[in-house]
Amino acid sequence: MRLPVNSPYQITTPYGWVKDYPLHRDPNDPIIPASERAKYPGAGYGFHTGIDYVPADGKTIATHSGSLSTGNDAINGNYSIVNDSKFRTYIAHQSIFSVRSGTVEEGQQLGVMGETGAAKGAHVHHSLRVDGALVNPALYVNNESEEIMPTEQDVKYVFQVVTGSAPTAQNIAFYTARPWSRLNSWAMTKLAQNYEAQLAAGTTKDSVIKYLSEHLT
Repeated sequence: MRLPVNSPYQITTPYGWVKDYPLHRDPNDPIIPASERAKYPGAGYGFHTGIDYVPADGKTIATHSGSLSTGNDAINGNYSIVNDSKFRTYIAHQSIFSVRSGTVEEGQQLGVMGETGAAKGAHVHHSLRVDGALVNPALYVNNESEEIMPTEQDVKYVFQVVTGSAPTAQNIAFYTARPWSRLNSWAMTKLAQNYEAQLAAGTTKDSVIKYLSEHLT
C-alpha cells in the first residue's frame, strides 16, 4: 500500500489523540479503537482517525487497487472510498474528483486536495480500516524510502527535538534497526501528546514534521 499523496508532502495532523482536536473527544466514542481508548490523555484531546497530508502537487492518490465509491457529507466533504477484500481506504476533503466510480489501480489519481466539509485549511485526510477495524495508516503504508534506516545521529536528533532528552542505548539500537516509518510514527504520536510542552520549550510542530517528512520522501 502506497501513500495517498505524491512527494514532497507535509504531515499536518497525525493519527491518534490530538490536543484541541474538535471531534471524537469522548474516550468512549465507539469509533475509537479499544486499544486507543486506553491511551486517552485527558480533557481537551480529540481522536483523529487518520493522517492529514498537504502534498505539493495537490493530488490525491489511490493507496491500493479496488472498487471506488465517492460521496459528500458535512464532515468529510468530497470523499473517496477504495475497497478491496482486506483494506478500506478513505480520502476526504477533496475539492474535485478525477474519477467517481469503478475500479481504480494503486497510484491512480482520485482527485485534488481541498477544504471541503469540516476541513480547516486545504489538506488530504487519509484513514484506513483493515478487516473492518480502524487502524493507524502509518503501520500499513509503504513508500519508496520504507527500507531506509535512520542513523544513530538521526535518532538522537529526533529524540532531542521531540522529548528534550537523549535516547537510551536501547532506543538507538531499536530504531536504527527499523525503517524510518517506525521512528516517524513514534515521533508523531509524541508530538500529539506533548504539543503544548514542545511549544513551551520553543520547538514548533512544523519544524519537526518538516525534518521527518524530508526523510520519508
